[in-house]
Amino acid sequence: MKSALTVPGSRCSDVREATDVRADGISVAVSGRSADTGLVLVKDIEEVRAALREGRSGDLLGLAECGWLDAKAGVYQLDDPAKILELAKDAAAFANTGTGGMILVGYATRKENDGEILDQIRPVPRALVDLDRYRKLIREWVVPAPRGFSVDFFDTDAGSGILAIDVPVQPSALLPFVVPGGIVSGGPNRLAAAVPVREADATVWLSQAEIQRRLAAGWTATGQPDVEATEDGRLRAAFMAELYDEEPEGLWTWMAPRPIGLRIGIEGFELRVLVDHLEQAGYLEVDYEENVRLTDAGRRAVSKSRTS
Repeated sequence: MKSALTVPGSRCSDVREATDVRADGISVAVSGRSADTGLVLVKDIEEVRAALREGRSGDLLGLAECGWLDAKAGVYQLDDPAKILELAKDAAAFANTGTGGMILVGYATRKENDGEILDQIRPVPRALVDLDRYRKLIREWVVPAPRGFSVDFFDTDAGSGILAIDVPVQPSALLPFVVPGGIVSGGPNRLAAAVPVREADATVWLSQAEIQRRLAAGWTATGQPDVEATEDGRLRAAFMAELYDEEPEGLWTWMAPRPIGLRIGIEGFELRVLVDHLEQAGYLEVDYEENVRLTDAGRRAVSKSRTS
């Protein structure tokens, strides 16, 4: 299966198949290359998985980053929302390929022929890696959560090793995998979404034009989306209905959103996101004290939902 979101790139072992030669002309093995042929010892994702499981992390040296391989020297700083977004972006990009892919943390790279080559093992301290937190954040920040992905740690010496995030090929029906469209107020911006993809050995964002083209195709095929079909849509509709019922008839009264949010089971950041969405959609007005009231469009929307 090949995803339409895949951008073709070179094989990970391309341009790495040169023999290293000593001053006396004898071919020698360097890191992950064979002494007989000078070829890289692993050439595809299955061989990488096997090498890591069998404790042969050195066999990956000489491999090039590509459409299914991304190497990093240091761990993600998960106390920084921007770095969590980077983790989500990297994982989602591999989910959007037709091959899956791996993020390997613990390898330094060098530039060669416009590519990045795994050059040295730089083991990361096991104490800096919370595997469960990595798994949880990927599930929370990538929508939908990739199926069957794994986050594992392969020891290379006492107390350190390689962090491997392995995203297998995903069902095409789940594509595209999206991530929040930035950071707002110290958290993910759930009102916007972005689509990361792999382009050769880099992770890039799908362009606005390409997103619009794909959305237009789906919109034409399925019709305008029902805003109440999702849990977020139901919460927005419930918030507007509660606000509508509480407003004195004929009066445009400003009201605090928190009591209404509590009645429908949300508060804090989730409530702020809901209010922002309704304001941007033209259904709410928000004053300088962050009180809210329905607009004419908001009142019409509630009335329509009750008569339909």
